[in-house]
Amino acid sequence: MSHPPLRHKNVAVAIIYDPQHGFLLWNNKRWGGYAFPMKQFDAASSGSAAETALESLDERELPLNWSNATATPLDRVVELLRSESVRQCTEYDYHVFCIDSGEPLPDELPPEMRRFSYDELMAALNVTESTKLIAQSLLDDRQVAAAIITRVTNRGHEFLVIQNREREYFFPATRLKLNASPTAAVLRAMPMDLAYDGEIAVVDQTLVECDRPSDRFGRRETRFHTHLCVLEFPGVDLCAADNPLEQGLHALQTAILGRDGPTEIQPYWNWLTADELRDRTDVSPTIQPLIDAAVTLAERNT
Repeated sequence: MSHPPLRHKNVAVAIIYDPQHGFLLWNNKRWGGYAFPMKQFDAASSGSAAETALESLDERELPLNWSNATATPLDRVVELLRSESVRQCTEYDYHVFCIDSGEPLPDELPPEMRRFSYDELMAALNVTESTKLIAQSLLDDRQVAAAIITRVTNRGHEFLVIQNREREYFFPATRLKLNASPTAAVLRAMPMDLAYDGEIAVVDQTLVECDRPSDRFGRRETRFHTHLCVLEFPGVDLCAADNPLEQGLHALQTAILGRDGPTEIQPYWNWLTADELRDRTDVSPTIQPLIDAAVTLAERNT
């Protein structure tokens, strides 16, 4: 018995968040509940997902000039839904954006709009399941794949770290999309994050789970699952001066800081020992729960 092909739909989602009042949702009567503004788009023929996210706000009766709004990518969330009427499954690929309206939101809202805190949103019976799935993926049970790139020098094991958005050192890392494997996520992200176009292999990995504070949409304790993936670069001697990996990192740093950038700014990337990861003030504190596992991986793979 043949099965109908899986349908795939791209949907742009607009997240409007106010630290004092929470998430802004619209009552979607067709879906029977409150939901984030969202709009389907054809990735092949229509405009960008960000433009579509902003377009999803155009018809909302909110007294704002949306021409001043900007959309910043947050995440992609996948949901698989089955329609019993046509006996077919559809994969919804939600492209999630945080919307900055460019001006304060009004205190008085139209009756079809309502603000929810995260806890209220997750507990409400009148919020759609898709909206809850998207919110939960943004705030809870965070999945991260981190690259462990190590070499042995006269200082012992050294680990490659790069600057995060806070200009603190952390392992090269990427957010893990729903149902994606850590190996696939790392191999997809690292060529761009490291500016390296050679062969990369994942040779070992382990999982570290911990709770830590997160400032995304309000400060809260969030469960992080960090998949540490040991990377190898076949044919590359990481101890050699100006090896191909470091050449790419040098080029990336030049692109970020400019060829004549300030010399006093700390390098975009660095090789640090485990003790330096623990002690230096320019290292992200979120790396601390990962260091022991990273050292174990390094020792059994060198």
